[in-house]
Amino acid sequence: MKAPTPLLLAALAGALLPASSARADSPAAALAPSPWVALARGRVEPTGGIIQVASARDGLVKAVLVSEGDHVTQGQALVQLGDDDARLNLALAGRESAQAEAALAPLQLREAAARREVERLTPLVADQLANAADLDRAREQEALAKAGLDEARAACDAAKARLDIARHEVDARIVRAPVAGRILRCLVKPGEGVSTQLPSTLFWLAPDGPLTVVAQLDEPSSRLVRPGDQAEIVPDSSNDRVATARVQSVGLVFGPRRPATDDPAERQDLRVVDCRLTIEGHPDGLMIGERVVVRFLRAGSPAR
Repeated sequence: MKAPTPLLLAALAGALLPASSARADSPAAALAPSPWVALARGRVEPTGGIIQVASARDGLVKAVLVSEGDHVTQGQALVQLGDDDARLNLALAGRESAQAEAALAPLQLREAAARREVERLTPLVADQLANAADLDRAREQEALAKAGLDEARAACDAAKARLDIARHEVDARIVRAPVAGRILRCLVKPGEGVSTQLPSTLFWLAPDGPLTVVAQLDEPSSRLVRPGDQAEIVPDSSNDRVATARVQSVGLVFGPRRPATDDPAERQDLRVVDCRLTIEGHPDGLMIGERVVVRFLRAGSPAR
């Protein structure tokens, strides 16, 4: 067999060059870089987390004053506990305070009279128109009257303090909203008992404010994400609903991953760090507790 001539090699090279050039220009040969630097699973939470409202006093629930889904203001009454005993103590403290206040009047008159007697006798004794012993007795009476008045004033202050405590105890039988927000769950009914020895949650309260996402970043991804980075939030249930978010913080301590499902594959020993993001705007459809995928955008990549 003859060796290929130089003219034949040149012809073959010319035929292959267009094919090689076409392969180099194809999508497989020049893939665009991914717009995301990291992916992570997360869950939607209210800003500051869900508040579990409990009672500061024992008692029976007299009335539940709100329902699930209600928006409440800070300090709004949520539950009324039975307060009969507290109101009886308030009435008793009120009477004791009134009695202590009334006891001041005659003692004030007595102290004023004793003081005037001393003021009257002092110049008379100086002019030798009155006996010095009378002035000494007047001063003793003034001191006794003043001591009695001081004691009565202290008793009056103590009675007022007991009255304030009794008022506080009546008010403490009302469970109030610690912050403004929305009632997510109502876990109590009229007639049920609540105890501070075994505290039980009465309500789940979501504070007002933008929704946040807590994502779990693995060790390699945690080095690629920084506060201020933009991200896309995609619910597990739908890839069509995409919300934008911004990274607020990346945790400083790694811990075990919290499995999102019961799949045994998710229970492998993987160390993660919490990353908190604030969802921008008012996305439709996102619910507190919903599982989402967080796609952290590469710098310069626009959100969808």
